[in-house]
Amino acid sequence: MLLLVGLAVLLVLCAMVAYYGVTMRSFAVEAYEKLARSEAERYSLVIEQKVDYAFSVARAMAFELQAYSEIPLLERRAVVNALLVSLYAGVKDELVDIWTVWEPDAFDGRDAEFAGVKPEHDASGRYVPAVSGGGIEPTGAYDSDWYTTVVRDKIEFASEPYDYVYINDNRTVKLVTISVPVVANGKAMGALGTDLDLDGLMKMVGSLYDNGAKAVLLTGGGTFLVAHSAAAEGKNISDVSGALAGV
Repeated sequence: MLLLVGLAVLLVLCAMVAYYGVTMRSFAVEAYEKLARSEAERYSLVIEQKVDYAFSVARAMAFELQAYSEIPLLERRAVVNALLVSLYAGVKDELVDIWTVWEPDAFDGRDAEFAGVKPEHDASGRYVPAVSGGGIEPTGAYDSDWYTTVVRDKIEFASEPYDYVYINDNRTVKLVTISVPVVANGKAMGALGTDLDLDGLMKMVGSLYDNGAKAVLLTGGGTFLVAHSAAAEGKNISDVSGALAGV
């Protein structure tokens, strides 16, 4: 089992195979178990790499933004907008979006001038752009842990998976929010992050059910994303029996 920042994969092999004294049958079962375990380890590595990639992208951009004060004041918002758009163009095949949220007046002291000005500001004028396939829009719900905890404690953060509904097609997906602080002179001025779509990963891990193998995808908090029984999915491991989860 490989433990990740926010995810874990646990392989449970189905061993209900009758023994008939046929040596070749025993070899076949052993070979299958090795193959299934190898696939689980490969998928674990893929998930680990995707999470690490999301963090590396966020860290790199947050590092760049440490020098935000060197950008001319009147050009600062437009320049950083362009940087975010350029960054997203290079990662859009892997990540849902790139966003940054800044503390009130921390970015350039001009929040009041941009109150309610679309597309990268909220009603107060705080600089909160999110860049995705749909363009730039204000980052929403930043009173959540992925922002408040990161800024307060100056730590990196990976959220528990949550449902997100795309407005354009009403499609619901599982997302994980990855965020890191933007620190200048020892103070957290805001946060920068991205969102990772888990739907493909969930389908990938679920494919291990083929031919009798079982795969369980757990969050760091112990919530089942993929389990032997659909009734266990979305529940915490402490509230689910082993038989129901398939472990």
